[in-house]
Amino acid sequence: MKREVGSDFPIHALIYKKDFVRLVQYFKRGAISADDLNQRDLRGNTPIILAAKLSPFDDEYLKAVNYLFEKGANGKLRDSNGWSLMDEAISQQNTRLLAIAFDQLNKRKKDRWERTKLTIFRKLKLIPDFYVELHWECQSTWIPFLSKIAPNDTFQIWKVGSFLRLDFSLVGFSKLQTKRRRMSILFRDTSEVEDDYKHIDIMLVNKDRKILVNPLEDLDMDEKLAVLTDIINSEPLQNELNIEEQEWRECRSFLGNLVQETVNEYLCTKYKVIVKAHALQRKKVHQRLELPYEEYFNQEKSSADAQAAVKVAKDVKKVVESQLWLSNEFPLKISNFLTVLKTLSIGGNANMSKLKDFLKNQSLKEVITQNGFPVKVQIPIGLLIKATVDFNKFQYLHNTPEYVKEIFSVPADCQYVSRKEGMKTLQNKKKRLAMANVAT
Repeated sequence: MKREVGSDFPIHALIYKKDFVRLVQYFKRGAISADDLNQRDLRGNTPIILAAKLSPFDDEYLKAVNYLFEKGANGKLRDSNGWSLMDEAISQQNTRLLAIAFDQLNKRKKDRWERTKLTIFRKLKLIPDFYVELHWECQSTWIPFLSKIAPNDTFQIWKVGSFLRLDFSLVGFSKLQTKRRRMSILFRDTSEVEDDYKHIDIMLVNKDRKILVNPLEDLDMDEKLAVLTDIINSEPLQNELNIEEQEWRECRSFLGNLVQETVNEYLCTKYKVIVKAHALQRKKVHQRLELPYEEYFNQEKSSADAQAAVKVAKDVKKVVESQLWLSNEFPLKISNFLTVLKTLSIGGNANMSKLKDFLKNQSLKEVITQNGFPVKVQIPIGLLIKATVDFNKFQYLHNTPEYVKEIFSVPADCQYVSRKEGMKTLQNKKKRLAMANVAT
């Protein structure tokens, strides 16, 4: 018996037919699983992305996008060409679609933090209390004197009980000039705090300006309008370095012995990491989805126009070598430090996110777990630039009420201000776009 066209993708079929009454009935009957809700069809579209691509034809599709979000659709998933829901909104210049996607993704991220923070704080309590410094410096064998002009910083991390603190100074880099402030990000278990800020889990403190802000504060109407205007006026580009594969091997001397070096007082074994990287820059070109129903679900034609809406500006694959120094003498376990890194990344620090993404690569993670802590590591930032991160000045800390108050209390001379005022988001486009990336 011949199968009905689109029967393998019932949600997609209902959306394409604009049969939203039956779609709602499916959900009410519990006939749609999470896998169904985020399933990609033959053209690589999830139901929510398909509804977004059809939205230029009818505003009802915008309601469908919102409805699918409310039912738990993953708005972070991309289509088969790597384009996101936000990219689709930008290519359409569809401000209403953009507003829906931005609001829902921002809400989803905050809800996820609220759901997981108790688990995170509980995991932090199981980790030994410590202090450590991470020195971050950019280098290149192709760009002379890069380390002298590129931004660098020293990150200080305190972990006591369920509390975390990250100090840094680099807040901007433009025209070969760095902008520095004495900054702290505080993660505090509010159930254990007794001060004027016990309702705020994450705080960004600027000691030079004597202010603190809540980086997860809701955007007010002025901020939201400015952020959405910036996004809609940007180009939907994929311009990032993708690490496709990582291999490791021990460094050996001329005689075949393992190379061992002392790094910051720890005896380390040196490894070479071979990174297969892919730098791809592509621009999304909007094309209206005007295929008849039968043709859209035609398997033979499903890939014919897959690349039609893409312009490739750069496509470079390269093998990049970096190095890794592992030590069994370092007191901290990598699994514990990855928990700390994951938490710090929530605060929006890009360097912590880069380090976390590099170290959590499965093949590299296995090597590190079996052979010691990465006391020093090189991270590919681009095809020509690496960031060298080394761990220094590690020490165990004592969890006493006096010490917690000293390290994690808000400075008495700092006052709370709105994020709009504290981060000057209305005056700084880069900060708005960075805030958009954090929010979504």
